[in-house]
Amino acid sequence: MVRFLEKRHWAGTVRVRFKKIRVRFNFDCALNAIIKSDEVVGVSALGRNVTEQHEKELRFTELFETLAGRRLFQHAGGRLLDANPALVSILGYADESKKYLRWKRSS
Repeated sequence: MVRFLEKRHWAGTVRVRFKKIRVRFNFDCALNAIIKSDEVVGVSALGRNVTEQHEKELRFTELFETLAGRRLFQHAGGRLLDANPALVSILGYADESKKYLRWKRSS
């Protein structure tokens, strides 16, 4: 709360469970302070339901992490963005150290 009062803005994803429905939803939210005489007197909020997108991302991540074959995502400049555990293991790196790898394109 203190940080919001200082910055007067907050954005992020919020997980919500409605009491009667008992289903969890994910909302991308943005909160902005309403200022009067340089004092926060209220909050305006905007939220967008991103539950379906979030669930698709979770399924993709689970698939990516459990693939037996080697898979990676890399930036056009060669910086490794992500690699699944099979590739990291084959290269002999700890999962945390994979972010330091660079790949050279072979012609």
